Amino acid sequence: MAWILDVWGWQRAWQTRVPALLAWGVLALCWSLVTSQVQPATALAVISPLWARPLLAGDVVTFYLAKLVVPLALAPDYGRSPAVVLAQGWFWLTGIVPWVLAGLLWWQRLRLAWLLAAGGVFVAGLLPVLGVVAFAFQEYSTVADRYTYLALLGPAVALAGLLQRWPRRALVVGCAVVLGLLGIRSAWQTRSWHDTVTLFTHALHIHPESSLAHNNLGMALAAANRLAEALPHYQEAVRVRPRNAEAHLNLGNVLARQGQSQEAMRHYMEALQLQPMLAEAHNSLGVALADQRRLDEARAHYAEAIRIRPQYARAYYNLANVLIQQGHVQEALHQYAEALRHQPTLVEAHGNLGAALAEQGRLDEAIVHYTAAIRLQPRSVRAQYNLGIALAKQGRRSEARRHFTEVLRLDPTHAAARRFLESSAP
Repeated sequence: MAWILDVWGWQRAWQTRVPALLAWGVLALCWSLVTSQVQPATALAVISPLWARPLLAGDVVTFYLAKLVVPLALAPDYGRSPAVVLAQGWFWLTGIVPWVLAGLLWWQRLRLAWLLAAGGVFVAGLLPVLGVVAFAFQEYSTVADRYTYLALLGPAVALAGLLQRWPRRALVVGCAVVLGLLGIRSAWQTRSWHDTVTLFTHALHIHPESSLAHNNLGMALAAANRLAEALPHYQEAVRVRPRNAEAHLNLGNVLARQGQSQEAMRHYMEALQLQPMLAEAHNSLGVALADQRRLDEARAHYAEAIRIRPQYARAYYNLANVLIQQGHVQEALHQYAEALRHQPTLVEAHGNLGAALAEQGRLDEAIVHYTAAIRLQPRSVRAQYNLGIALAKQGRRSEARRHFTEVLRLDPTHAAARRFLESSAP
């Protein structure tokens, strides 16, 4: 893009132009190497045949030009995977048209140099996601609105070139009308972006078979504890795209929260078959196994989750819980500490580490962690009660009474706290 704009926009000597372009080239090379490490080709599930890639690229350009002219039915996922596009009869037409236009522009390059440059900028901005080189999102769709943000500089340049040729009065009136219509359209479109639920509900109106939209809508509903509504969306996500490892994981999590542990484990294992490096699936499968008292297997999955993602605080916490159950207290203390090193706000880790330290008689350290848990979650009955017990063991009974009183305020049915208050009444 920089090269096209430089050559077309500024009449400079090559001696002046080359150093700047080399700087851009070095930056592009560095980021290309980083990208190839972040998203290696071995991780791609969809790789289009070589013969189809030029036509798929042409179809992508046609799609974006059409949306640019008529910005209707915009959505996060259009479901235009390579397989879907290749199966359509219109594919040959939409794939060839941009190549024909490119040929015409090249033929008229001396007379329409500015328009050729604008088209070049547009295509250059899209080049990484035209499908000439495979990329991960192709498994869902060859196109996405967000891919055009930088490339739209090209049409903007073309529009500027056209407007230069218009009479001033017609230009003012035309711009007012077009910008007004686009403003109304933008205001209407923003309603779909009110929140995650409205966004992906809208996406399903545009493309009902979107595994991506079903999965993301399920995540939003599950986060709001609307599990009964989230479940069918996860099931649809898996039905539409059986290779969606994240959807299998999320479906398993909802099933586990509903008490269907065996069915949940089946989906966790399916997720790991599809994506063995999915740390969350290892962790969730470990939780399900631990609930069934299969502690050695659970421990292995937690360890694998930590190996894949060394900063995974929840996996350290869950591993520590299993170690406590197996009697490996010292190792568990280390794992709780690791969990808190990576996520100091993990309330459960503070509470369980405090309990483990109290069991060893290390009350001062336990009190520090109980206090941290209460600071993070003041309504935690368990942390308030445990802190009261630790303080009572140290003879700090007035402080203990204050925490037991808080326990009864939060949970009036808490019998143990009531007994302590009654036994220590003056």
